[in-house]
Amino acid sequence: MSRNLDSALASHFAGAVVYPIFLLRADFDSGTLRLWTGYGDLTWNGATFTGAGEVLNLDLPDETLSLEANGAEATLTGIDSSLVATALAEDYQERPATIWVAALDGGQNLLPPYPVYAGRIDTMQIKSSGDEADIGVTIEQPLISFKSQRGSRYTPEDQKRRFPDDEGLAQVPTLNDGRQITWGAGQ
Repeated sequence: MSRNLDSALASHFAGAVVYPIFLLRADFDSGTLRLWTGYGDLTWNGATFTGAGEVLNLDLPDETLSLEANGAEATLTGIDSSLVATALAEDYQERPATIWVAALDGGQNLLPPYPVYAGRIDTMQIKSSGDEADIGVTIEQPLISFKSQRGSRYTPEDQKRRFPDDEGLAQVPTLNDGRQITWGAGQ
């Protein structure tokens, strides 16, 4: 698949020694979380990304030729368990998140990042064990909504779910059994 990578980033990835990194941005009501897979602070595009090092794990979906929605997962492992209360209080669903791949030229200068995944946060998993916790979020693309059924059906069961006493669609299944229905008066 063709990519519009910056020429410096493409040259770096084609080289013998590569210093790849990932950047993550997730927008919440309380503020924007910006992390990267290295150590210390990294500034890009006027924003500072905090180094999460080995604490940040990104699980990106494999690319396929078929049209399917595969989610990504971002997990912070071994963090202080006091952050669990903060995570639980956060309204996270449907918040935008983006993951970029980039590289450090010679391990020092940031080459222009390329977006590899963008979507909305769907679920959060929290595993706590004493002083440490793991907090993971799944990020889904808008295409995932095509997997879920929307709307209602003209069936008695669907009508009963919405209106338990309604018998208006009770005869719908009999319409498909080959009966001849004659409309009009006097017949």
